[in-house]
Amino acid sequence: MNTTKEQKEARMRAVLANREGDRVPVSDFFWTGYMLNAKEKWGDDLDIYRKFDLDYIVINPNMDPVIRDFEILEDDGVNIKLRTGFGAAIRRSGSAPMPHYDAFSVNEPEEMEEFIIESARDKRRLYRTGDDQINGVGDAIERNIPSRTERVDAYCKDFPVFGSVCEGYEYLWRCIGTENSLIWMMTEPEMFGTFVKRLGVFLP
Repeated sequence: MNTTKEQKEARMRAVLANREGDRVPVSDFFWTGYMLNAKEKWGDDLDIYRKFDLDYIVINPNMDPVIRDFEILEDDGVNIKLRTGFGAAIRRSGSAPMPHYDAFSVNEPEEMEEFIIESARDKRRLYRTGDDQINGVGDAIERNIPSRTERVDAYCKDFPVFGSVCEGYEYLWRCIGTENSLIWMMTEPEMFGTFVKRLGVFLP
């Protein structure tokens, strides 16, 4: 028997308030390979959250610093290389489980000042259909993703819906790369600190 939204919400409110509920809330994100196998078993119209009566769903807005569709740099039908709104050049291989970052747009400390971060309040982050890195670049490349508003509307009557944003360091390395972020915090503390403060203004 399916759980009602009210029961799911009560379960979530209990755990978020550090109280004991009827059970631990359950949800997940699903790998593309799993979903392909699941749809082969249960049909192409499978909705995995409803199939397993999960307790909540996380639906992310567009968090790219610059809101734009992917720029396809290479595509041979198996391997694809693209540039996202983070400025990163990302390669996705048909044989690899996750994408590889080929290059970042910021290669010198001075370039942090020039790095464009569009407003977090830009309504396109909620209402635009299109491409974005967090929602679209994983173990598969997803294009033309429905707006966050459309995705929320599809679930909000039946599930508690949570938004999500990257924590600070995850967002930082997606902009300038892990190596740069670890080195420049020591070698260029003023420029690095200014950039981190800009990210702090962007991220709630």
